[in-house]
Amino acid sequence: MGLNDLLHRPAFSFSSFALMAGVILLWAMRTPPSSLVDDGEIPDRYLRGLIIRAVLGLVAVVAGAYAVVSDHVAWSMPLFASGFGLWLRLVRSNGRRRHESSGLRRIVNLADSALNASLLGGILIVGNLLAFKYGGMPIDMTRERSFSLSTTTLKQLAELDRPLTLTVFHNRGSQSIQQLDRVNQLLELYKSANSKLVKVELLDRFNEPDRYENLTKQVPDVALIPDGGVVFTYGEGESPDRMLVRNSDMFNLSASSSRPVGNEYISEFHGEDAITSALIRLREGKRSLIVFTTGHGETSANSDPRQPGVGIFRHRLEAVGSKLVDIDLNASQIDPETKLIIIIGPKSPFRPVEFVKLSAALEKNIPLLVLADASAKSGLEGFLKNYQVEIGAGVVVDPRSNYEGQSRLVIAQVGGPFRHPIVDPISNRRVLVPMAGPLRLMAPAPQVTIPLKVETILATGSESWAESNPQSLPPVLDPKDDSAGPVFVGVAISEPGKTARDPVKPKLVVFSSPYLIDNPFIEIAPTNLDLVMNAATWLRGRPDLIGITPKTHVALTLSVNPGMRARLVIVPTIMSVVVIIGLGVGTYLARRV
Repeated sequence: MGLNDLLHRPAFSFSSFALMAGVILLWAMRTPPSSLVDDGEIPDRYLRGLIIRAVLGLVAVVAGAYAVVSDHVAWSMPLFASGFGLWLRLVRSNGRRRHESSGLRRIVNLADSALNASLLGGILIVGNLLAFKYGGMPIDMTRERSFSLSTTTLKQLAELDRPLTLTVFHNRGSQSIQQLDRVNQLLELYKSANSKLVKVELLDRFNEPDRYENLTKQVPDVALIPDGGVVFTYGEGESPDRMLVRNSDMFNLSASSSRPVGNEYISEFHGEDAITSALIRLREGKRSLIVFTTGHGETSANSDPRQPGVGIFRHRLEAVGSKLVDIDLNASQIDPETKLIIIIGPKSPFRPVEFVKLSAALEKNIPLLVLADASAKSGLEGFLKNYQVEIGAGVVVDPRSNYEGQSRLVIAQVGGPFRHPIVDPISNRRVLVPMAGPLRLMAPAPQVTIPLKVETILATGSESWAESNPQSLPPVLDPKDDSAGPVFVGVAISEPGKTARDPVKPKLVVFSSPYLIDNPFIEIAPTNLDLVMNAATWLRGRPDLIGITPKTHVALTLSVNPGMRARLVIVPTIMSVVVIIGLGVGTYLARRV
């Protein structure tokens, strides 16, 4: 062990504090023999022995406090008892004689005050620790529900059958330190939910190089992550299952998700989503296969949040345990292990053979997520009619509820009269629906023999409409040619069970805006990502994963002028001094009387 490691150990700090406190106490209590002895009745040697007992009591209490902080409550009890016992015996044995010597009076008063203060402090510290450790989950009264875990997470933790160790590693950067507090807070909730099997460890790569090197041998990707993350170790023995979650998977570092708004500073934390999804992947042992169609001018996978593309959406899918594959249906077959097919904004037509493959996939219960472009003819219009959905002509506009006065960037409220597992977890939140087309529900097509359940999950406001002439500026509602709102822009289709108790089989989700999850619009409206992620999760048949929405942390900042700031500091200080003086005067007068 090096000197630097020794100096950074908490035990060294507490020991140094106890030693310094003892030396200071000895010096403060030391008085010349002439003042220690009054009329020769109390020997100098006896008083110095009392000082040593008081110092030993202080050291014992400090050592007990360190044991409590180190989570060794059992060891703290005898230490506290020793310190209290020394002080209590000193006070009981010498209390009646304290007026015989100024030195003895000083020692007894000090021991009495220390005994009362340490008893109160010890009860508060130990009581809080026991309540935190054994008192169950904390009561969450925060607006952001920062101390609450979703039912999905609690269920996964309750079903653990092997020990789970969560190792948090970080660097010394300011951003990493700030993220560390949020991650630790979340993982402590995981530990509280199942303290028998869940263990949380903190690893400082600089102060513990040996542990960090061992971790990189077990999980090599750790060495490639500069900001930090969490390593899952599920099981014991020589070959437990391991997985890594990066800080970038838990924190949305985009400009819109970490931004000042007036006197508030808002940031989004996807920690529970990423960690619980990783835990599910770890327990299941495999990743879900999701394919994206290509070859028709679909939206690119560009991950730059400032540029068009769906890179943020793809990154979130990977973070929750999906394996993403691009596929050209004209040249390749759909893997039978596929859990979901996604089509985003095709510009050129699909060929008939591709629709045959898509229909066959739906018949094999491989669902489909479509974000259609109403302005482009891709052939999806006729294909979707077979599933009772029609993409209408025109573009949805709303002169009142829009983004920065742009009527085609319509703001829609999630939920309202529409209830569905996709939208229920994010009900009453708002999404941005750019350049959307209207969706219409149709009667069943003759060639579709299976019954379908078609449900609207998203619609624009009552003052919106489907503008038939997109070139008109400003848009004006024409009762003859335009369809008045609300306008449907999101539809979910499923196959109902044979009986009322049987679960439905998700088939298809259609949104009429290909820009719903475009990177720049997710920057403006992060709820867009939650909405489409919930749709993908529902289609995959994993309703247990729906509902882990990001925690939005709001930090309030008080803005005051210099004069008000000075008063806020000076007035409480003066009041505190006045109260202390008043209490002192009152005590003096009470004793005089």
